[in-house]
Amino acid sequence: MADNYFEVLGLETAFNIDLITLTHNYKAKIKEQHPDLNNGDLASENSTAMLNEAYKILKNEHKRLIYLLSLHGVSLEENNATLSQDFLMEMMEFNEILMDEEDQNKRNLIFEEVSEIKKSYWQKILSINENIALNKIETKQGYDEIKNILLKQNYVIRLMSNYKMA
Repeated sequence: MADNYFEVLGLETAFNIDLITLTHNYKAKIKEQHPDLNNGDLASENSTAMLNEAYKILKNEHKRLIYLLSLHGVSLEENNATLSQDFLMEMMEFNEILMDEEDQNKRNLIFEEVSEIKKSYWQKILSINENIALNKIETKQGYDEIKNILLKQNYVIRLMSNYKMA
């Protein structure tokens, strides 16, 4: 991944981007590079493919965040060692309750609770990104915190998807 997708699409390398500007810049670039307008040039085809990939990633908050972390050398390799024992125990308890609970109303209440946990993680991520943008915390420290929250959020999403509630 040699090209910075933010730069390719004329955006500041940051989590908070203007989606209207993203779409506008994407359409302008795609029009410039379209193979039909460049006599089927292979370089134009490759450029168009890269622009499509960049747009797909940057328009999705979750994918954009993961991409941004990777630009700053923060890997999201799944490693339960980075997750606290308390968190893992809480998720295991939710999982066991969901497996055993037959009453759909009780399951729905648990789903709501898990969904709130997922939302709270996203709010924490947004807050840290804001602090990074305002230079209130060091970028590397902020992205390391986001990585840990994102690992938890991914864990919760997997739990939810196991029970079709994501």
